[in-house]
Amino acid sequence: MRSVIVGQHVAPDADALESLMQRFCETYHPKNYSGDRKFIAIMAAHHRLAWIHPFMDCNGRIGRLLTDAALHAAGLESYGAWCLSRGLAKTSAQYKTLLAFCEYMLDTAIDQVSYMSSLLDLTSLRQRIDSYVLARNDQRVIGLRETLKTTASLILYTAFLHGEIDRAQALELCAMPERSARRLLSQLKSDGLLSETSSKSPLRWDIPDHAEAWYFPQLAPAL
Repeated sequence: MRSVIVGQHVAPDADALESLMQRFCETYHPKNYSGDRKFIAIMAAHHRLAWIHPFMDCNGRIGRLLTDAALHAAGLESYGAWCLSRGLAKTSAQYKTLLAFCEYMLDTAIDQVSYMSSLLDLTSLRQRIDSYVLARNDQRVIGLRETLKTTASLILYTAFLHGEIDRAQALELCAMPERSARRLLSQLKSDGLLSETSSKSPLRWDIPDHAEAWYFPQLAPAL
């Protein structure tokens, strides 16, 4: 072990590392906090670990992994697009400058919650699904030439709302003869917009690569 200097930060003496880490684990143990104080403690722990600087390299990555794991344990799980580390990566320079402030960590977490809330806004998402179907029919989705019936929007949106949709309900929502309805559902499955675990299972809402830019334009640019 040896002392480390990172920018203007002089890490504690290497001989103090063991006692500092023991104190760190005792201070920020989840059992010591409840409610909102638990999340504040997680942000403070992120800063404290970076200050201790227990490793010669990769302290930032380890700190972010620890923080994501702590948020997961506290019930705020990184899932899909939402991830605190993603928010930190967006403002890397500011992150390094303001790491001394727990408020920055909390602001970043709130920013990511707001970001996901906007992405999953029900009215807006229905409009984005409609936009995808319209783009398919205008031949603006690269690699897919087959058009979609406009009723596909309602089926996909209903599947999104519930996570999945019963096949009988999906057929009913098609509002067309059964043969045509089954053909549409088959197309949605073939295109990866709906998925299934068996031939009789409910149909699950899915996000294939070709729809991602339309469903979530802030995450991926249109191809």
